[in-house]
Amino acid sequence: MKGKMYDAIFLVFVLSAIPTVHKMVETLEQLCSVLKPEGVLFIRDYAFPDHNFFRFQEKNNTDNTLFFLKGDGTTQFFFDKEVLHKLADKAGMEETPEYPVTYHCNRIENRKNGKRMDKVFVNGTFRRKR
Repeated sequence: MKGKMYDAIFLVFVLSAIPTVHKMVETLEQLCSVLKPEGVLFIRDYAFPDHNFFRFQEKNNTDNTLFFLKGDGTTQFFFDKEVLHKLADKAGMEETPEYPVTYHCNRIENRKNGKRMDKVFVNGTFRRKR
């Protein structure tokens, strides 16, 4: 795949699994380097205030982080629009004006116990800075 350039790259629940913000920026820089000049990077990831954020917060006994270590040893980060914009900016990317960063919310209800859970995701489309 060396030397290939791409029209589009999709990152679906990828950034949140990268263990540090520095490595997230490095990943975005590497992806930006293989995008064609008019190429786009689509991102969908977990957003604050997702139901799992509060569950992890209770388990980890903390209230000042959006980064959590899950039971299986993987990490999960919860983004907001501002954080996603900052990561993209540091990686030399910008939001596409036609498709601004948005939140997508789903409410899931457990029919057995009646518990409601709000699932929140952030969606963004980015390109190389011009």
